[in-house]
Amino acid sequence: MNASEQLIADALRDIAAGAPAPRPMADAAWQAGRRRRRGGLAAAGTAGAGAIAAAIALPLALAGSPGQSPGVLTGPTSPVSLRTPVQFRQVASISGHSCRPGSPGLPGPSDTSNANPNGSGTACYQFTHNGMTVTAVRSARVIQAGGGQYALNIRFTTADTSRFAALTGKLLGQPTPRCQLAIIVGGRVISSPTVEVPMTAGQVQIAGFSNRTQAENLLRQG
Repeated sequence: MNASEQLIADALRDIAAGAPAPRPMADAAWQAGRRRRRGGLAAAGTAGAGAIAAAIALPLALAGSPGQSPGVLTGPTSPVSLRTPVQFRQVASISGHSCRPGSPGLPGPSDTSNANPNGSGTACYQFTHNGMTVTAVRSARVIQAGGGQYALNIRFTTADTSRFAALTGKLLGQPTPRCQLAIIVGGRVISSPTVEVPMTAGQVQIAGFSNRTQAENLLRQG
C-alpha cells in the first residue's frame, strides 16, 4: 500500500469512527415500535372487554329482574282502585273436598301449584285471623305469562306495603300449610304460595288467569 492509499484508508476509518452506530438506533426504533404495538394491543383488549361487557349487560337488561315473568305490559300503571277487593289470608288447613254448606271455608284449587280462578275447586281452605284486604294499589300491570295464561302484577300503597311485610313475616318458618298465603278474589282462593322470605318490596303477582279480561276485571276502570 502506497502513501496515497494509506491516507485514504485512514480517512475512511476516521469517518467510520465518527459516525453513530446503526445497530443501537435500529434496536431503539424496534423497541419503540414494540412498545407502540403493545400499547395498541392493550387498547384493543380493553375495548374488546368493554364490548363483551356491553354484550352481556344488554341481554340481562332485556331479560328483566330475577323472578319477573316475561310478557306484554297492558292496563293502567298509575294509582288505581280495585273493582274486586283482593284478600291475603294465612292458610290454617286445606281439606281434600269441597266446602260444606255453612262452612266458613272457601273453595280453591286442590293442587296449589296449578292455580286457576276458573277451576271448580275441589279443596276447602280454612284461615287463621292473620290477613289483610287490599282495595286500591299504587299501580297494576297485566302481563302475559307462560302457558297462555295471564297475571296481574300489583304494587301496594305505602301503608299496605308495611302491612304486607308484617303479614308475610308472620308466616315465615311456620309449618305447612300455615306458611302458605292464600290470595282470594271473589270468594275463591286463586293460589296459596308458600312464604319463604318476608316480602318487603310492596309488590306481588296474582297469576293463573286464563285470559287478559279476567285479570283486567279486577281493575276499576275510570
